[in-house]
Amino acid sequence: MKKAAMKMITAGFAVMFLMLCSSVTGFAQTAQFDGLWKNVDPLTRGITTLKIDVTGATVKVRAFGKCHPTDCDWGVEGAYAYSPNVSSNPIISARALTVFYDQGFAERILVIRRIAGTLLLRADVYTHFKDHSGRSDYNDTYIFREVAGIDGAVAAPEQADANDEQPDGQARAMVMDNKEVARPTKRN
Repeated sequence: MKKAAMKMITAGFAVMFLMLCSSVTGFAQTAQFDGLWKNVDPLTRGITTLKIDVTGATVKVRAFGKCHPTDCDWGVEGAYAYSPNVSSNPIISARALTVFYDQGFAERILVIRRIAGTLLLRADVYTHFKDHSGRSDYNDTYIFREVAGIDGAVAAPEQADANDEQPDGQARAMVMDNKEVARPTKRN
């Protein structure tokens, strides 16, 4: 009888321990977002690259969108890390990041999450147009894989500032809604 009771108590503790471990591993530390991430779809017409820098509780995201002839640099913005509850420490239990980009003609919110059980990131992008173009607001989802260069060094993406002019003085083109649209150039 004592052996049976001990086995049940031990089994109960084992089940509780496994439940606790599985709930903890469902969350990612903010450091697990850190790195250079490339879209798994090489033909994407949206976000091609995310560079996420994590230093303690500070998270910075640099996004690159598909442009022609090189990707457009959306710039670096601060991100917010989200934990499972108000008493959680996001440094050790972050489940998602959000970052906001105001691109003049549109505002974009990126919601970035690790995909459980994989080495991938998922970025849901919500776009709101402010340019009175008549285009509908929409959302896209992109999947990213972390990349590293030689000896683990992070390789820089092929990039150009979204506002750079081409050598012929023309504005850089950006692909949106499967159409190429001119981006305004910086004026001094």
